[in-house]
Amino acid sequence: MKAKLTTFLVVLLAIATGAQAQITLQDPVITDTYMAFVGENEANNYRFTLDTYEWADRGPQFQLTIEPIDASKAAQFTTDDLSDGNYWEPMFRSYTKQMAGEEMTAQDNVKRLYVKNVALLPKQFADYENFHVIGIEAAGDYTIPDGCFYGCTKLDEFDCNVQGTLTLGSYIVSNQPAFTVTVYTTQSAQVWNEYKQNTGANFSVVASDVTPEPQSQVPNGYFAEWEDRSLPAEMGGGSYTSPSGYWDTFNILASGSVTKTEGRTAGSTAALLESKTVDMSVAGMPGEVVTTSILATDRYLSKMSGGEYEQGVPTSGIPARYLTFWYKYQPVAGDVAQVFIQFNEDLVIKQDVTRTVKFRKQITEAAADWTFGYIDLSEPENNQDLSNLGWGISAYYIDITSSASGMSSSTEGSGASAPGSKLWITELQFASDVTGIHHVLSEDTAGISTIYNLSGQRVDGTYKGIVIISGKKVLIK
Repeated sequence: MKAKLTTFLVVLLAIATGAQAQITLQDPVITDTYMAFVGENEANNYRFTLDTYEWADRGPQFQLTIEPIDASKAAQFTTDDLSDGNYWEPMFRSYTKQMAGEEMTAQDNVKRLYVKNVALLPKQFADYENFHVIGIEAAGDYTIPDGCFYGCTKLDEFDCNVQGTLTLGSYIVSNQPAFTVTVYTTQSAQVWNEYKQNTGANFSVVASDVTPEPQSQVPNGYFAEWEDRSLPAEMGGGSYTSPSGYWDTFNILASGSVTKTEGRTAGSTAALLESKTVDMSVAGMPGEVVTTSILATDRYLSKMSGGEYEQGVPTSGIPARYLTFWYKYQPVAGDVAQVFIQFNEDLVIKQDVTRTVKFRKQITEAAADWTFGYIDLSEPENNQDLSNLGWGISAYYIDITSSASGMSSSTEGSGASAPGSKLWITELQFASDVTGIHHVLSEDTAGISTIYNLSGQRVDGTYKGIVIISGKKVLIK
């Protein structure tokens, strides 16, 4: 893999030095299961990321994300960008030729597109036939220009989260595929329905009162996809289960400590962590016995080998103000569960070198019903100044445990006094706020059995303020 990476870097350098326009490239991230390269055009204030994601039953696929460099300024493409040597099309062709021996195009291989507050050009993606998902997000007014996605004949979903006035050009989507357009304002719904009526396009319009997931999201945060992983012969062989993607579990040492279970809503999924006693001698820690269950974006096999290892998910910064989740907790007396996240300077951990910013939420009380939880990512431990770190964030690492112990990240203690603590968790995602109001109710809350405040504490109908009822944030006056 190192030889491949070296070759790819040489290719990137050659393209970058030969380019005449304004797109510059960041160093690529390449592992055995993940690839990403990032280009930036400071003059036009946009950044693109072409990377991989795991599509159930289809393996790694490619997605393209486009967002502003500076969110406070306008961002747009120009026709010069399309001929830039560092534009994603020539980059992708060069990458595939060097790495796979065959030149492939992005337009034939990218399956998902996400655009946030960046103005597109007419017909810019008209040749991208294989898009299955398109996401458009804009905080203000936005225009989808003429013919922009007209050739995308395999669309399944078009998520259109435009909060201002939406304007649609001519022939923006193909009339052929039967797909769903999700909108978040009445005006957007009206505009899409008028377009459908005028063109005869074969899509349905669905209105949603729930804010869609941001573009930078926790992979497999609902724990819907799981897989079997092989153990090496020196660990006895066989296999263990884990959520797919970046996740790994203590099932590698204590089978059944993390399992897939029913989620908060009908048909959804969650992960169940059950504390078990684990003999760490097989992991090279003689005499160490802990009681815990851990689900983390880690690489336990690599970690046990004692060398450098990947720990976390690539990112270009802290994606949002909060990390939110839903949980239930059934602890052994005195036990503490924990959701921990840290942002790293490096994706490949360099012991005693890599710098970090840490955040955590400890769960100290039992919760029989689904409870909303969050971590404020503007308030790191040790009072670090996020505006003046002096280094760049390139990855984040999440560690979830049913019994906070010395095996869970940066935590003192020995875990539960006995096995059996259970933590159910789901819907991990980044969010810009936790006080948005989806519905306004009167004082009459009769018939509502469970109401929680934003700290996850159960309250009754006399409580005034923002609460959570049936998974929705509500204002009780």
